Amino acid sequence: MSLKIRSRSESFSRSKGLALGAALKADGYDVLMASSGEQGLRILAARRPDAIVVDGVLPEIDGATLIRRVRLDAALRGIPCLLLTASH
Repeated sequence: MSLKIRSRSESFSRSKGLALGAALKADGYDVLMASSGEQGLRILAARRPDAIVVDGVLPEIDGATLIRRVRLDAALRGIPCLLLTASH
């Protein structure tokens, strides 16, 4: 299985996001990153990942909205989603 998308924003710090991506890559996962919710949706439409890890606070649309939009898409709704947030 490959994890294909992880979105990040300022709430989930860049260093933590990079560390998560590196750890997943070290475990053999493919990781793609998006800098906004809209960019993430475009990647999801093109790549059909095995799982989605998304930050709760994103530019343009928030993580919860992104997941709701994934659930409305028949081609994506079966993909497991994990919503992460972090406080400083």
